[in-house]
Amino acid sequence: MCRLTCCCCCCHRTQLGNIPDDIVQDPALQRGRNVTCKNCGKHEAVFFMAKASQASESRMAVIFVCCTCKYKWHG
Repeated sequence: MCRLTCCCCCCHRTQLGNIPDDIVQDPALQRGRNVTCKNCGKHEAVFFMAKASQASESRMAVIFVCCTCKYKWHG
């Protein structure tokens, strides 16, 4: 069973648990206002690209963090 906060079965791709909650205060990150948090239903999140956590993969994942409840998910 997955130990990470995640909404999909591919949670092993990126370590969501390693992303600090205060990342939503980073002024350099893009903000999306047309996304919906699956945890609280609010419509604002910061997002960024992160490399997949497995060394054999070279794919990137879009990570969203809700500005209200700090829920993290893959886009």
